[in-house]
Amino acid sequence: MATLKASTNNTRNVMNGIGEERIILNVGGIKYETYRSTLTAFPTTLLGIMFHERNSALLHPTNGNEYFIDRDGHLFWYIIQFYRTGKIYWPDERSSSNNCATTLSLHHHHNQIPISRESLEDEMDYFQIPLIPRESDTISFTAASSIRSFSSLTPHPAVLKLDSFVAALREIIFELIAIFEKSIRITFQKNRGPPYFYFGQSTDHDAAISETVRDIINPFGSVGYTILGKFGTEIGLYLENEQPGLKWKYEDYANLNSRSVRMSLTDVMYGDDEVLKNSCLCRNGL
Repeated sequence: MATLKASTNNTRNVMNGIGEERIILNVGGIKYETYRSTLTAFPTTLLGIMFHERNSALLHPTNGNEYFIDRDGHLFWYIIQFYRTGKIYWPDERSSSNNCATTLSLHHHHNQIPISRESLEDEMDYFQIPLIPRESDTISFTAASSIRSFSSLTPHPAVLKLDSFVAALREIIFELIAIFEKSIRITFQKNRGPPYFYFGQSTDHDAAISETVRDIINPFGSVGYTILGKFGTEIGLYLENEQPGLKWKYEDYANLNSRSVRMSLTDVMYGDDEVLKNSCLCRNGL
């Protein structure tokens, strides 16, 4: 079992239970009920981003407060436990030394479901939960075991920072779609304060929108400059593959000690009719 820390404010809200919005996650036909803040307590994970209040307009419940996710509902038990406790409960492998899978039995299912460590790691990757070592994985270093034992499970700080940076860019993409914006250009400077940005379509957005984007990207500052220099091309390929229609352009201005990215969303913009069709207005019969 291993532990990650949740956002302090959201954790406090869950404990208080005050003003909490309950949501139902229908995962592959199995339903889980939780609080929105339970998910947003981990803001860099997939569900943390999806259910952040600034992305509410992008969510489309299937029935009131119910949301369908096309993933394995049995494996999701481990995922929701992570959100509730900050701990990853790895399948017990003590009884599976011969590569046999652990079984999970839910109260409303008669059959035991085989759960393998590999399948759980795949789900964690999908939900963007960092893989961290279980306590049983954390053994002493030796010349023979260090590489083998800490290859894919160790949460290297640089890996976590890179994942957080990509999550921030993804959140900005959601924000652009929500405000009907077509593009944004973000410039990171080397050792020179916070990044700056401008929207491609217009410059008259409400100050609150600009502040939202600024809050998302400001924590990276000159770190973003370094990350882009090392992984700018790979980040672009990843985001373009994840969001069809997104265009990524990375530029390095060595003489100005700055690096910039332009993200364009022209091909994925909703028309007004599509927005109305998929909104609560249409679902209510208007």
